[in-house]
Amino acid sequence: MSVPERRRVDEPSRETVTHPPKFCKAKFRRVRNLVKVRLPAGRQVCCYISLPKKIRMSKIGKKSITLPENVDVKVDGRLVSIKGPKGELSRTITNGITVLVTDGKVMVAPTDKIHPSIWGLERALVRNMILGVSTGFEEKLEINGVGYKAIQKGEDLELNLGYSHPIIFKTPKGISYKIEKNIITITGIDKELVGYVAAQIRKMKVPDPYKVHGVKYVDEVIKTKAGKKAATA
Repeated sequence: MSVPERRRVDEPSRETVTHPPKFCKAKFRRVRNLVKVRLPAGRQVCCYISLPKKIRMSKIGKKSITLPENVDVKVDGRLVSIKGPKGELSRTITNGITVLVTDGKVMVAPTDKIHPSIWGLERALVRNMILGVSTGFEEKLEINGVGYKAIQKGEDLELNLGYSHPIIFKTPKGISYKIEKNIITITGIDKELVGYVAAQIRKMKVPDPYKVHGVKYVDEVIKTKAGKKAATA
């Protein structure tokens, strides 16, 4: 039984240069674990994986969030509840992250070794919750096509998009619509839910690249193609 060759990642070699594992390019500070990597030639090379010695800083996560007036933030362990004039939102944050409220500002800080991207993500999610309960979010969709239209029936949305039958879109809780001619404005306090609803409505009739018939975002640019007549002319 052949023993695989032991080699550190930071030591240059033909194998690690020509076929480097994904983690070989990272700059590590302390060696922790040893992992075998199979190369295309059939050989095995032992590479070392390590973890950072201390918590790395996040450019987004370290920024504080100014708390608007009439917005209340309550933290119960990992559960963060935010209440404002538009409504109330709650979210369970990731392990290793804590939310602190002091002097009208909200700080999201790590309590354990955690990747900076997760730290920044949690800070962005908390900020979106604060903006949602104070000002809200909206997405605007534009309907283009002969006979294409949207009609609000109660809380649901009826869409005529060129099919043999109208489409009834069931509206999730916390979403409202405003229809002006061929523009649908979707509003809500949950940014993730507003974006999801807009994406689902657009998905029902994606704009074609020739006449741009379908549902698109107002600020969306569709790259059009030339028709057969234009191509043969």
